[in-house]
Amino acid sequence: MGAVFFLNGLVLASWVPYIPLVKAAHGLRDGVLGGVLLAMAVGAVMVLPAAGWLVGRHGSRRVTLLADFIGTRVNTGARGQGFGLTSSGGGGTGVTVDTANFCCPEYLSQMVTLIQRNWDSRQQAAGSVIMKFTVTRAGTIENVQVEQSSGFVAHELTAQRALLLTRLPELPIQYPNPTLTIHMRFEYQR
Repeated sequence: MGAVFFLNGLVLASWVPYIPLVKAAHGLRDGVLGGVLLAMAVGAVMVLPAAGWLVGRHGSRRVTLLADFIGTRVNTGARGQGFGLTSSGGGGTGVTVDTANFCCPEYLSQMVTLIQRNWDSRQQAAGSVIMKFTVTRAGTIENVQVEQSSGFVAHELTAQRALLLTRLPELPIQYPNPTLTIHMRFEYQR
């Protein structure tokens, strides 16, 4: 029984860091997000009397096994995530910029490498996401948005997380503009 409580805590703790990404991906206001999180706790409290009665009548082992059996067969509609950040295709890099004749392709190669280090490629479902973002003169990634969805929110969140965690070097001196807008494809394969 202790292992079940430990596992529940571990799963919740591993999900909590993604809350800001989920909020941003769905455009949730603080109040709406708070309501959803509160609903999780209220639902748990509402089930406690029934769970107590079932455990008293059938024992904790049987109730835990039954809950595990039911929980693994409920279709939540959630889908797995894919893998494989592309560095090829559409112009050779999987990256396009909003500037004609960008001076420094080596900067783009370095950028892809740095983003790949922060990108979680351990996924399951196939799909492709194109993310649009801006790199400032200081190398900060801003204005991250989904330009083309794969249909799987998890793909978008994984790509967004990689971008938000990445710290890039300053834009090249040869590039005269204060920002650079980038379109990057994240390719998920089975």
